[in-house]
Amino acid sequence: MGLLGKKKERCDACNKPFDSLDECRDHVKNIHPATKPCTKCSGLMAWERQMTQAYGNLIYVCRECDFIGEMWRYYP
Repeated sequence: MGLLGKKKERCDACNKPFDSLDECRDHVKNIHPATKPCTKCSGLMAWERQMTQAYGNLIYVCRECDFIGEMWRYYP
């Protein structure tokens, strides 16, 4: 709990704030699923985390052709 009220949950991918952990989990499951079809080939894209010292990237990478479908930067 912060000085200005209840701490909000945030999506790891897009940093969108939510009032509850359940809302955040539903958002991640529906908007940022674990896998989705690749737009370049017939393979599946899956989440992968890339970390640097200052920030991290969440990216969808195809397991067949290594195409990067989407990427979000987040600050741990």
